[in-house]
Amino acid sequence: MFFSVVSLHSIPFWRLNDLWVKPVSTGLVSIRMFFLPRGLLRWDGGPSQSVISVLYVDDEPNFLELVQIFMEREGDYSIHTVQSAREALEELSRNAYDVVVSDLYMPVMDGLDLLREIRSQGNAIPFIICTGVTEDGKKQQSFSLGADSFIVKEGDPVKFFDLLCRAVNEAVRKC
Repeated sequence: MFFSVVSLHSIPFWRLNDLWVKPVSTGLVSIRMFFLPRGLLRWDGGPSQSVISVLYVDDEPNFLELVQIFMEREGDYSIHTVQSAREALEELSRNAYDVVVSDLYMPVMDGLDLLREIRSQGNAIPFIICTGVTEDGKKQQSFSLGADSFIVKEGDPVKFFDLLCRAVNEAVRKC
């Protein structure tokens, strides 16, 4: 039997084998049982896990700040942000990262051009495309160029970040 304590948004959760439980006080002691996405959990007092270094490329500075705050707070990620594909190429030439996450539509050089350039240099770093606008053929084109995942930024932000964390974890795990 495996037992540990974790927190999500400063709320304690317990893990008993693969069952996640949250203590709930309703006057009587009761326990609510449910499953949580493991990629969104921060371990309290457990053995340290390796930090995943992410280079996140997006031309929207407010979105970059939100991504950095959320991912670093909720998981074992170190997020470095840049606002253009050219900056990303410069950053990749100077530093090593575990994964690149890029917006699809950016001025001058878009996410597909960035992916194409990275692959032409022989770099097989995991690459995830994120976009707020879907266009027929872009997803298929992304995969044909070597993208590991294609995520649409729409709907519930919590679901988006859950999907993003899962995609990052999966892409890093595969390499």
